[in-house]
Amino acid sequence: MPTVFQQLASHRETSVLRNVLDCTLDASLLREGAAKESGTRPAWLMLMCPAHSEELPEWPGAATHTDTGSMSCGTVLDYRSTVEMFQSHADL
Repeated sequence: MPTVFQQLASHRETSVLRNVLDCTLDASLLREGAAKESGTRPAWLMLMCPAHSEELPEWPGAATHTDTGSMSCGTVLDYRSTVEMFQSHADL
């Protein structure tokens, strides 16, 4: 059975892969960026260790995933277009 991570990420092209935390732990939790339209897959996925995930309770979509050890804490898989990424940062 596919993991939560595999279900959310499958058959999608990653536009950016980055690591936004300096943490040596493996990720075991998943945070999701809101999708533009309801029912669509998340705009981005961030894999985190439990400690960092707890520090960001306002971030959407906390979910455990069983694919532990494959990526380090702070890894972000972004599926947005370049324009969408820049607009998101400008909106902040």
